[in-house]
Amino acid sequence: MKKILLLASFITISFLGVSCTSNKSVYQETTEVVTDNFASGYFDKHIKGNEYEVAYRGLDMNQKKVFDLSMLRAAEMTKQKGFKNFVVLSKVSESNKVGKQQIKTNTLKIAMYNDVPAKYGTYYNAADEYTRLANKYKIK
Repeated sequence: MKKILLLASFITISFLGVSCTSNKSVYQETTEVVTDNFASGYFDKHIKGNEYEVAYRGLDMNQKKVFDLSMLRAAEMTKQKGFKNFVVLSKVSESNKVGKQQIKTNTLKIAMYNDVPAKYGTYYNAADEYTRLANKYKIK
């Protein structure tokens, strides 16, 4: 009986260790091009001025999480570039299958501002959005 309890404890601890570290590896930089060893992660590029394209590709994730993690990257980049707010200018969501894996990608075109022009009705405070999403997905 002790061996069974010990084994069950080991399996539970191992599972908890994997699940605690899995979110950290999910939010990471990756390449835009899908290669043989592709992984979940974000990639971005400068378009012009204060505009950037930010994308998140998730393997076997639901579209809501993929969208949220692209927004997390947009908020993080906005803060890194010294801006307070960002506006989503466009959003494209895609879903593809490679082998047995479902790949979902969310691409945002964003513009970063300190003072958002009045023409934009909806904008996001980068610090607030980053905190909300980082807490939701337990990403530090």
